[in-house]
Amino acid sequence: MSDTQIHDIFHQSPTRELKEVQKVNARERAENDIREFYETDSARNVLTTLGTLIDKYPHEESRFLYISATFGSGKTHLLKLAGFAADTESEYADLGEELSNRWAGFRSFRQHIVDSHVDRLKPVFLNLLNRDASQEPPLPYLIYEAVGRELGYPTDPNWLLEWAWQLDMNHGDYWTQLQEIEHDGKTFDEVYEERASLRSWLYEAVPMLDDSPFGSSEEVKHSIDTAIAEVAPDEFDPDELVARIEEAQDDLSTPDTKTELLIGLDEVALFIGDGRNRYGEFQETMEALTKLGIGPNPPIVGTGQYPIKKIHGEFEDTDVTNQPWYGEQEQLEGADTEIIVRKRWLQKDDTGQQTVASTIDDAPDLTLDSYEAIASTDPNPIESYPFREYDLGLLRTVIQQLMPGGHMTKEEYVQGRTLLILVRSLFTRFEWGDKSVGAFVTWDELYDLLVAETTYVPLWVREMIDNKLIPSAGGDDDALSVRVAKALYLLNQVRADVPSTPKNLARLMVGSIDASLESTLDDVETALAELVEDRKVLTETNDRGDEEYLLVSEQQEDILTRAKTHAHEIQSHRVSAKLETYLQDGSAHLLSEGSRHEVDVAGERSVPLRFEYSVLEQIERAPTPEFDAVQVRLVAHYPDTLSEQVDTWQSANQGRDGGEHVLIAVPIPKPMEERLQEVMGMQEVLSKESETYPDLQADNRADQRALESAVREQLDAADVYVLTGSSRGRYETVFEQVVTEQVRSVFGLTRHVLTNGITEVDDAEQMAQFFRGVGDWPLSNEDAITLGVDTERGELADGWCRNFLDEYEAQQSVRGEDLLAETVQRGGTYRGTPRESISALLITLAAANDIALRRNDEYITDPAAIGRAVRNKTNLADVQVRFESVGDPEQIRRITEAIIGDPVSGRDPDAWLSELEAWVDENSVLVKRILRDVSRAFGDSATLDDVAEALDPALGGGSLETDDFATDEIETQANRFDRAKGLFQTVEDGETLWERFTDQASEMQRLHPGATVTAEMQRIVDGDDIPAVDRLRAVLDDAETHKRQVVHEQYERITGETPADDEPNSIVSSLTTWLYAHDGTSKETADRVVVEFEGVTIDDLYDLFEQAWNGDTFSEAALVDPSVIQQAKRYARARRLLDNAGQGVSLWSQLRDASRRLETEYPNHPITNDVTGMLDQSQPPTVEEVKRLLDETENPFELNERLAELATELQAEYPDHETTAAVVDAIERSSPPSNERVSELIEEGNRLREGVDEQLRRIQETIDDLESGSVVLVESPE
Repeated sequence: MSDTQIHDIFHQSPTRELKEVQKVNARERAENDIREFYETDSARNVLTTLGTLIDKYPHEESRFLYISATFGSGKTHLLKLAGFAADTESEYADLGEELSNRWAGFRSFRQHIVDSHVDRLKPVFLNLLNRDASQEPPLPYLIYEAVGRELGYPTDPNWLLEWAWQLDMNHGDYWTQLQEIEHDGKTFDEVYEERASLRSWLYEAVPMLDDSPFGSSEEVKHSIDTAIAEVAPDEFDPDELVARIEEAQDDLSTPDTKTELLIGLDEVALFIGDGRNRYGEFQETMEALTKLGIGPNPPIVGTGQYPIKKIHGEFEDTDVTNQPWYGEQEQLEGADTEIIVRKRWLQKDDTGQQTVASTIDDAPDLTLDSYEAIASTDPNPIESYPFREYDLGLLRTVIQQLMPGGHMTKEEYVQGRTLLILVRSLFTRFEWGDKSVGAFVTWDELYDLLVAETTYVPLWVREMIDNKLIPSAGGDDDALSVRVAKALYLLNQVRADVPSTPKNLARLMVGSIDASLESTLDDVETALAELVEDRKVLTETNDRGDEEYLLVSEQQEDILTRAKTHAHEIQSHRVSAKLETYLQDGSAHLLSEGSRHEVDVAGERSVPLRFEYSVLEQIERAPTPEFDAVQVRLVAHYPDTLSEQVDTWQSANQGRDGGEHVLIAVPIPKPMEERLQEVMGMQEVLSKESETYPDLQADNRADQRALESAVREQLDAADVYVLTGSSRGRYETVFEQVVTEQVRSVFGLTRHVLTNGITEVDDAEQMAQFFRGVGDWPLSNEDAITLGVDTERGELADGWCRNFLDEYEAQQSVRGEDLLAETVQRGGTYRGTPRESISALLITLAAANDIALRRNDEYITDPAAIGRAVRNKTNLADVQVRFESVGDPEQIRRITEAIIGDPVSGRDPDAWLSELEAWVDENSVLVKRILRDVSRAFGDSATLDDVAEALDPALGGGSLETDDFATDEIETQANRFDRAKGLFQTVEDGETLWERFTDQASEMQRLHPGATVTAEMQRIVDGDDIPAVDRLRAVLDDAETHKRQVVHEQYERITGETPADDEPNSIVSSLTTWLYAHDGTSKETADRVVVEFEGVTIDDLYDLFEQAWNGDTFSEAALVDPSVIQQAKRYARARRLLDNAGQGVSLWSQLRDASRRLETEYPNHPITNDVTGMLDQSQPPTVEEVKRLLDETENPFELNERLAELATELQAEYPDHETTAAVVDAIERSSPPSNERVSELIEEGNRLREGVDEQLRRIQETIDDLESGSVVLVESPE
């Protein structure tokens, strides 16, 4: 032991008061904050990210970092230290250097700052914790206050901050002078303290400054009033904050150095709370500060308990990560609680560290036996002293177990606070500082600390200690049995990691380096024996074989006693049954006994298995013979009996037909059986209690889970045997392999298995399509080989299907139940074959039409119905397999109805064919015509050869055969025959529809070769498919409509009138009559057209006119000739212009009159030019164009006004065109251009705007001159 007392080894007194939560802007404990800091990986990541942001230029990206961490994780501590490290010119610069030397994260952080464009960072940290957000001013003003406070300005009252700010920022060093002078016997600090005379003092003092910016009291008053008006905290917005921060940074910078503010906002999440307005205010502030190219974008660090995403999600449903201000996010994880406690309360000074180190070197080895690592992430026995290096970590686990609300509380801050309180109490209430260095805190003292400072220790424990154990010890609360019971209770709380063994308990009871561990162990074992005898402690052997000691309550003691007694009374068969259940639950392969199971094992599908169990009992020497499965027996017995049991099993089954094949030997130690009895006994005793005991029930469930896990481990390690030889290996690794081998050995070639199984209904339908040649093989290639199907040729090959037919075909039929029996009985042909394979066999043969399936005396022919008939064993057993083929009755029905053209009745295919025979005999002429003409009209691709061959007997008076009407090709041709009937049946005039159609097609080709309907008719005539009747009739109607429309339009173009008739011949006749009756006027019009429009040629049309004028007639073909149609279109346009239409003067004459008038009145006007241009066109304009131009000639627009309008239009439509520039220049010139120049500009502008329309007009004129059916290629002007 050392002569030094423990209270002398610490850097600070361990009896000092606990401080409240750190404040980010509090610096009075700066050195201590550094000593207490511990850098975690998480903290290092935060510092690296912050340094990277500082290294960015303000215009690059948002420099906002948000740190989220639970309360008590050290985010405020970290932010405060980052401020020390950031400012290399503050009074704390040396602390920053110390941080950099000590911790890699701070070293990286400061290097980033050195490498950045910033010469100095000025931290401005704002503490938002414990603020009433509803009473506080907006966040921008709070930040402004913090900046002002950091720069040395008073912040209360509000106007004084703004006044001092403006004075200092705008007028030089007067603010510094003001704080140094004395006026009227008082300094600024003195009057600021009084407040009452502050303004009057300023009125007088400020004008007295050297070169004061305010020469009188009135000017000072005005400046203060201005400050009051400028800064109203509730109206201070982010833009104002941006201005202040830019001013501050400019003021702190010099021409040679760049200074930026480092703004810290601590506990943002708590400040926002549930206030939507506060969150909106926060967003707006961040947006304004970080807006690239506009905001100052200083480095900003925010902290909070919740991530920004979670805060944002409380108020908005948008993705906040898309916001420009979002910046970087880091999750901070605090140091282990025990490390924090060591750093804050147990930190030694240099001498104390040396004293402890030299003293505890002589301590005995107190390392605990544990199942898991129990040391902290950074164990340090010197820092932990007077606790062992693992004490604080285990004590934290104890607190977790005891805290209300469950076993895994996440309240790290609460745990840390509790540990601090306990450690402090050790020195205040228990006066541990007076002990000598070398003493260790024992765990009974930890118990006393918990009882003294918390309510975590349950009442029943305290009552047992105080009311039973201490009285039993003669009232001595320091008796060893009492102390051991206290320590044992705490040790029981961590038994999952540290077993409650006497050795571990003794290590926790060693009180000093001088104590003998062996002697302490003897004392502990003696005390435990007394407690066990007194029924206050019970022993239990855990799953790892360690005997543990558990402290119990009075009620627990009674129940445990009764449970232990009841456990020995449980009948052995019940224990065996429960253990069997545990074994079956421990593996998916171990299924119930007494039944046959089909399961997939290691790639082998539908393995038939039977299970038998011998649990805590001897193996039967003569098992019941079974032939339908691989038989597996599991024997679970004591390890020393298993070898004999294996020998018994092998001798009983070797060479035995129908015997078992695989043995699983599971060793069950006797203690495991006893544990199972105890679990069952406790469970049954607790179930009968009127009261509930949650702790005991929870412990019982935990014991049950632990036992189940132990049984699984025993099963995994069990040996697997076959009929000969030694163990094949552990159950966990070889069972599936062994079963697979036994399957192949037991069943051999009698077992047929599919690779992927079968979906009976779907695969039956696809199988039918496959054998009809219209679908793919539905199963795997391996299954095709197994079944014996040639998937390339779509037919059966060598394999199971052929073998099945060879074996059973001579019987004519076989029952489904007999086939199933062959899969399970001794010597069965298909023994070991799954039901699904039998189903696949029958589906394949039925689809290939090699067998027929019957049920209830009816054939099953529909593929889906076949699939349903074999989908399970019950259905399959009812099926009769007949070795004959049968066509599809429904297909025969469809074929018959297609040929006849009417539905047939009944369900007998023979009756349907009889009805078809009668119909063929009655309509033999039609049938022969169809068979002959279809081939002529549509060629070989529309063949009816199979239908002709099938119907040939009926044409000769014979009978039809069912087999001839049961193929897909016959059905296809029957549908083709049905369509052909409508084409080749004669109608009233003795002509068929097809003859009428082909004649009309020829007529249309002659008259209208370029018409769309003509092309459609020709495609049908030249096609190789039989068209539908409806389609032919529709196309014929379209052809008639087209003919009428073309002749109708020609009549209107030539006469300007509507014909009275609809038929083309009548219209042609009416036109001839009209021309003859109007020979004078029509001839005059035709002549004028040629004279007025030199580009219009109507020679062919004129020839027709002359025939009519001479009293002759012309044909429809002549009228609808493509060249005549195009000339008629041009003639019609010109005629409408030259016709006076009852008005006395034609539009064309009106236009010529207007031209003469405009030449006199407006010789240089654009309208005059437009009229002249239209009259000079070689092609006639439209009536609408002439009318529009005539309207404009009535009142020609004023040139300058039109030029101004045109300038606006061109700037909107063609802003970059040279014409636009010329027009705008003419408008903006000081001297206006001449009328001639204005007219030219207007014409150029109009041509630019109307250029597209003019181009389209020319294209249309060109098209009008072409013959119908011509191809036009329009080239882009660009």
